[in-house]
Amino acid sequence: MKSSRVVRRLGPQARLQAPPIQIAISLVVTGLVGGLYTLVWSSNWPGKVRFTDFAQLWVGARLAEQEGLMAVYTDRYPQALSRFGVIHALYRYPPWTSLAFNQTFGRMGILVGYELCTGLILASMILAWALLVKGTGWERAAHLIAFLALPMVGFELWLANLVGFEFALITVVWWLAVRRKDWIAGLVLGFCLLKPQSVILVAATLLVAGRPKIALAWAGFVACLGLITLRSVGWQGVSTYQSILGQDAGNLTWIGHSLMAHIPYSERAVAQAMVIIATLVGAYRLRGLDPGVAIALGILGSAALTPYFNIEDLSLAVLAGWLMLRVEWKTWVSVLLVLSYVGLMLLRLSEPFPWPWFATELTWLGLACWGLPGALNPTINVAGTVQRPDPAAA
Repeated sequence: MKSSRVVRRLGPQARLQAPPIQIAISLVVTGLVGGLYTLVWSSNWPGKVRFTDFAQLWVGARLAEQEGLMAVYTDRYPQALSRFGVIHALYRYPPWTSLAFNQTFGRMGILVGYELCTGLILASMILAWALLVKGTGWERAAHLIAFLALPMVGFELWLANLVGFEFALITVVWWLAVRRKDWIAGLVLGFCLLKPQSVILVAATLLVAGRPKIALAWAGFVACLGLITLRSVGWQGVSTYQSILGQDAGNLTWIGHSLMAHIPYSERAVAQAMVIIATLVGAYRLRGLDPGVAIALGILGSAALTPYFNIEDLSLAVLAGWLMLRVEWKTWVSVLLVLSYVGLMLLRLSEPFPWPWFATELTWLGLACWGLPGALNPTINVAGTVQRPDPAAA
């Protein structure tokens, strides 16, 4: 009752302001153009399951079943891939991801498992959109159209890449964090280590943003995961996997969409330190807001930090944008977030150096450090409730 009186006192400006209709129209146009481009690009994709990431993991599951998990990190794995006709030459998933896959999709036939995995990844994306995107039905539909039209989203669904499951996992983390169920949120965040490079800084940004319980629960989950990995493959397996990562770090075929992949190795440590500092400073300056802001900055910082990042992983940038738009920013910030769709749409036209993505990424990290703290709507707080008016201004 008191809240409604405050709304009447502040007037119409106190209500949550949806993005202008022009933004929604631009999203639809972007989505339609991008969809046509994705259809043209997808015509070059091999129409066989054995060329997908899912097939890579499935062959690994078959090999682990016959010879043990350690065999996946030896020369026998590329030989098994070759016999099956899979084009991948290196196994880039960590041991705990292999264990999880082997106990689930790895027990199914490859076609059944592939279709189920792809369907669940799409459901994960739809769940994130349904819970995170605000606005009218028209505006929400515009976001969905623009998202599904992105080239990397279609590519990710075709590959059945496991990063798609992180849409649902991160959304659940946000949902729990908003409700102050921090310990459970930290445990769910641990499951995002299916592809750890995508979220490696999220726990740190939540920590400096004032949510230490989430970070502690995540750290405990990581410790348990480490013990399970050591028991499964031993120190030798861990060392072999590190060696494989070292080989991948110089292969632009896998990691060409990573900022660090285009920085000389001798200068990479300095660049990574700068990314970590910028990400944590931004999270600290925006502390106390909706936890989705800290999570979004963690996603963007992780993408800039890791050298192991490819085009299908970039779909998480849209998830970060949805999380940022949970906060009521001034109009220019919302417009800039929506324009980020265009940067992602141009990726395939800007290779081998995907400058639109790097520009978008660095712009948002820079704004978090210097610009965004002053860009909040002055009459509405981040939870979507009306702030009390200043008595001195009354």
